[in-house]
Amino acid sequence: AGVGTSLPLVFVIFSAISAIGTGGAVLVAYSVGAKDLKTAAIAAKQAVLLGIMVSILLTSIGVPLARPIVGVLGPEERVLDIGSEYFAITMAASIGLVLMFVVGGVIRGAGDTRTPMLAGLAANIINVVVAYLLIFGNAGFPEMGPAGSAWAGALARLAGAGGLLIVLWRGRNGVCIR
Repeated sequence: AGVGTSLPLVFVIFSAISAIGTGGAVLVAYSVGAKDLKTAAIAAKQAVLLGIMVSILLTSIGVPLARPIVGVLGPEERVLDIGSEYFAITMAASIGLVLMFVVGGVIRGAGDTRTPMLAGLAANIINVVVAYLLIFGNAGFPEMGPAGSAWAGALARLAGAGGLLIVLWRGRNGVCIR
């Protein structure tokens, strides 16, 4: 119930972040289509920079205000405790969440739809494995319950975003943020 209480808030944030990713994808795709790779690179860099700025904002607001934000939904005290902890962890690692959307969008805009799909698949596999270890304390890891689920998702998104950043740093179809 605690995780379920914070998820609607996270999904609203997903929607806003996906707008940045879509905007970056459109600008990059337009420039690539016009064979203007310099402008495509500039658009890619600006999208990534905007994503970083948004993630800083999400972290700086979401972590200290997690309890009052989740509390707006009116859950019982124990549910509020779990939901606000889950939300705070998710917002603390929002850079991974934001960059998965934004960098994935930019790479798709450059004409590569496969790499973001594979990064998402890898992130999901990491999430499942780490969640298995952290939620119930398997294989000698600490039992963290719902917080383990939040950390698993955060680590998976950070890994996926890191992989996508490496790809974009090296360049994809002429678009590079180096």
